[in-house]
Amino acid sequence: MKLTLKTSAWIATAVFLLLSIIYSVAGKPDFLAALGGMLAIATIVLWVLVFRRGKATSSTASSRAVTPTNTVQLRRGSGAVVAVGEQHYPKSLRKAHKLAADPDHVTVALVPDPHNAHDANAVRLDILIGGTSYPAGHIAAEYAERYSRVLRPLAERGLVGIGDGKIRIDQSGNFQVYARLSDNPNILVPPAIEDPLGEFVDGTFDLAVTGEEAYQDTIKRHAHRVYPIPFALHSTTIEKGKYEGLSTFAVYLDGEVVGQLTRAMAEKHSHALDSVVRSGKRPYLAGRIEQDHRGHQVILDGPSALPAN
Repeated sequence: MKLTLKTSAWIATAVFLLLSIIYSVAGKPDFLAALGGMLAIATIVLWVLVFRRGKATSSTASSRAVTPTNTVQLRRGSGAVVAVGEQHYPKSLRKAHKLAADPDHVTVALVPDPHNAHDANAVRLDILIGGTSYPAGHIAAEYAERYSRVLRPLAERGLVGIGDGKIRIDQSGNFQVYARLSDNPNILVPPAIEDPLGEFVDGTFDLAVTGEEAYQDTIKRHAHRVYPIPFALHSTTIEKGKYEGLSTFAVYLDGEVVGQLTRAMAEKHSHALDSVVRSGKRPYLAGRIEQDHRGHQVILDGPSALPAN
């Protein structure tokens, strides 16, 4: 179990009270008095830290409300995800509800909240109206980890994920906020592509590109770009090695080669990629660029390995 600052403060308080009782019953020995004094100081310090963190979190919720000039569209889901913690933002919600042209159709922004005292993967939900952001709650924990993983790198570069949502008032006068979020593992809408023959293929897991060590200069020029980046796949043949002469797919970024799929991966995903090629189109996969001790790596969103029904 993760021991939070607030839990530690409560434990220290309980131990201090227990020690005080023992001190009274045991005839007030000197060593217990000294121990009790140190514990009292520690308890006070812990509660001061808890109070300051709570105050900082509260101010962060309003002062860090984003007004993004650059946004990334989130996939729209058929269902509605209920936000939690709306009770902490009554003034913000009242104002957003009053200003919204149609409370059933508002723009929501998902803002990573890594300093949240309860969950480092927390994602705050804001309502965007007229360029102003109104904090409204957080998305539920079962969605937060998946969304946080994608949204954090975007936030570091000044980008915010936005989607559709609605504000409701229940019979008791309490606000309820819903976000129409997708269950698709890829939470962002694929980027626009200029290729008239291009067709995006949805992917659900990481697919590493091989041979990128030969194209580090090219990949490095695009390292500043954020997910999802459109990568084109062109049919080609393996030029050397065990699978020389067999088919695979070369991976292109803005018309330049950055690597290729291994023979095993090309076979595994052939049903999804070949079907696009047979239709006269060019398959595209969304992806990202990462860096480690080996250099820059290209990671694609790999399509399903199962034949389409």
